Amino acid sequence: LITALMPQGFDFQDAFAVAHLSGQRSFPQVLVAKLDTLRMVMITGKQELVSLQVLGVRLPLVDGPSRWQLATYSLQEGSEEAVLCDQAVANGFHVAGRLTVTSA
Repeated sequence: LITALMPQGFDFQDAFAVAHLSGQRSFPQVLVAKLDTLRMVMITGKQELVSLQVLGVRLPLVDGPSRWQLATYSLQEGSEEAVLCDQAVANGFHVAGRLTVTSA
């Protein structure tokens, strides 16, 4: 689960992700893609290092530092309820905001 906390205006509605697991490329299934939240599911091994690239995100028009909440969950065999494994809040990149080109 990825949630954009700051600045307001991120839009994940058209977003998708590409993951790299042990050198293999994978495409997580997007369960929820709404304004500030992207929820995905993918199969990984225990303690497997995953690199995730999120594409198709619309950036906010307001400039400022970005701040993110990230959470991972696991599904227990025989249960449909997700169990929280880890979560963190992290500072990200600086959003440039709206750019205006006056001449080209």
